[in-house]
Parts: sequence; C-alpha cells; structure tokens
Amino acid sequence: MTNDPTLQHLVLDSEPPLEHSVDRSAAERLSAWVRSPARRAFDLVLVSAMLPVLLPLLLIVACMVWLTSKGPALFLQRRVGRNGIHFTIYKFRTMLLSNQRRGNITSIDDPAITNFGKFLRWWKLDELPQFLNVLQGDMSLVGPRPKVPEQQTGMLSCRPGITGAATIAFAQEEVFLVGIPQGELEDYCRNVLLPMKQSLDEIYMARATPLSDLRLLLHTALRRWDRTKTSRVLEPPQTIRHHFVSPVEDTVNQI
Repeated sequence: MTNDPTLQHLVLDSEPPLEHSVDRSAAERLSAWVRSPARRAFDLVLVSAMLPVLLPLLLIVACMVWLTSKGPALFLQRRVGRNGIHFTIYKFRTMLLSNQRRGNITSIDDPAITNFGKFLRWWKLDELPQFLNVLQGDMSLVGPRPKVPEQQTGMLSCRPGITGAATIAFAQEEVFLVGIPQGELEDYCRNVLLPMKQSLDEIYMARATPLSDLRLLLHTALRRWDRTKTSRVLEPPQTIRHHFVSPVEDTVNQI
C-alpha cells in the first residue's frame, strides 16, 4: 500500500487496507448469501425470465453493430474469473476492427470507438451478451467486474458480475478519463481507480443479501447514477471518492 496521502484519501474509511486483511481468506470475506448455492439459482431464474425480451434485443443490437462497421458483432476477451480461472467474456464490439490497442483502458473520446459503439457504451448495451456468461456459469448478475489478467490482483473467490457496487459508482468512468493524459491512463487506473474499485466491491460482497442484489440490479436497469458528476473531468484525485463513490455508499450502508 502506498504511503502517498493522496492515494490514502481514496480508501474507504470503513474498510481496512488490503494488506491488513491478508490473514483472512477471500472466501471468509464473502457474505453467506454470496457463498450460497441459492445465489446461482437466483441468477438463473432472473436471466431465464428476461430471455423473451433479451434475445430479440441481442439480435437487434448485433445487426446494428454489423451494419455500422466492418467486423464481427461480438468482441471476445480473456478475463479472470472465480478462483483465478480464465474465461471468455462476451461484449458487443464498440471499436474499429483494425484498431490495435496497446492497453485495455479507454476514454469515451477514443477515436477507435465507433459512433454506434459510443451509443452502446453510454447506455451500457455493449455488456448485454454477458447474460450468456451468466448462463454458462462464468459470471453472476452482481459481483466485481472481471479483469484482464494483467490487471488482476489477488484471487477472486466469487463469480465476477455484470454489475456491482463499484460498477455503479464508476458508471461514467470513461467520461471522467477524458481528463487524464493518454500516456498516464494505464498507471492512473492501476494505482488509483482499481484499488478503489476493489475496496468498494469487497465491502459490498461481505454484506450482500438477496435484497441488496435486487437493489443494485434495479439501480443498474434504471441508470441511477449522477451523470453530471462525471462531467467534471479535470477534478484532482482527492475528489474522485466524492464524485464516484458517494452515490453508491448509501446503498452499501443500507445492507
């Protein structure tokens, strides 16, 4: 853990630094609901109930991606899942096929993002194919977002999720990142944003209940986050916690 006081401001007050909890296994920090097989049944029932609406929507979006830019409709990428097992995540492609990226961090003004891709990212529709990942058992509806191998720190002891506490708190992250110089983007996300997201997700997963999962799913479906806060793209690092995390802390604390 860095001794930089700026970064220390970014750690949630109610959660101890990660190195202070290494004596506990990751599984011990999960709530009984997260560890329960009933949560898997919860995922399957909800996704199955949504299939009549989800399947036509997937087909429509896939056709639009294919018609508006050259290349396949789906973007496939290796991610780290539960217990360190790698899996293939499904997304709708939002970037030009010819783009050869050196990193995995993008801001909304990246010229490689297609016009339709910007629409998909803004409304989070590029994540819709991940319901297939949930049916396959690689992901859950609610949980920490799965990371690419080079960004994963520690062992993920639960299924990664389509949405979660950090997902809502950082819903407009790509807008905020416009204010970060391109050359500093990877380091900034690795040293500042990723530890903050991990801390918030760990707090939530330690307290998660069926009701809190339903609440987060509702927040996600209704886009209950404050877009105006992320328009302040040149805020100093000390204010990131206020702008991103405050809206979701109430949800976490109500569990």
